[in-house]
Amino acid sequence: MRLTDVQREIRKVEDNLNALRALEHKAYGRKTVACTNSVLGRGCGKRSQIQSLTYIQTHFHVPPYSCTEGDYWTAGEGQFDCPKCGRRNRLYDRPKIMDLKNHFSSIERVYDD
Repeated sequence: MRLTDVQREIRKVEDNLNALRALEHKAYGRKTVACTNSVLGRGCGKRSQIQSLTYIQTHFHVPPYSCTEGDYWTAGEGQFDCPKCGRRNRLYDRPKIMDLKNHFSSIERVYDD
């Protein structure tokens, strides 16, 4: 087999792999999450596909201390707003959903003051 034939086959495999990754991304986006753990109380219990939600990544400031430590922002918990009832849900106790944050429709970064 010639080098050009091998390169053509590699391109075909890469195209197939990209198509499979796109299908995987869509499948992850169809996963649902329930509105159950609201910041302000109980959620409504309705389920929404994560591809239709915005992942809210909170950040908090670590103040300076000592001579060389602190004074930086670090990521906190993930959250989302329920489209049905509008309540904010916390994702800190749902690690499998947090791992899927790149499959949400968008990621919003929120910094505490």
